[in-house]
Amino acid sequence: MSYTWADFLKEVKKKYPKAKPDKVIKLVKTAYGGPGKESNYNVLRSSWSMNAVAIIYKRVNDPKNKKHSLRRVIRNWVDSADYRSLYNLLHEPLKKSSTDNTVDKHVRNLNDIWISKKGKYFREILKENNGLYPIKYMPKLK
Repeated sequence: MSYTWADFLKEVKKKYPKAKPDKVIKLVKTAYGGPGKESNYNVLRSSWSMNAVAIIYKRVNDPKNKKHSLRRVIRNWVDSADYRSLYNLLHEPLKKSSTDNTVDKHVRNLNDIWISKKGKYFREILKENNGLYPIKYMPKLK
């Protein structure tokens, strides 16, 4: 089915009544960024799942975490300054509120990345390359 702009607006208003036009435009700018305009921020942000899987992989395979479950390993990382620093670099700044369950949401999201099809693919690459992503060199252009 091909959508028109009118269909799009009707669906957004119906299914996402809290969506504000400025936020939707920001989302579109982030996703499409204009012709040929891919910022370093967007490149870094798109690598989040790859980075997350690599860090969890290293932590899960660390001998001192042998007795811990995957969720405990992830939770320990989410509670660290290292996680906040990396997250803030690749996303909007992480805000901690005493009334929400931010840590639980992050643990759940990271676990979802870990068990996703893409996460399994990244884990296979890490396993085949001793916990590292291989660097592929481009041939020199003349």
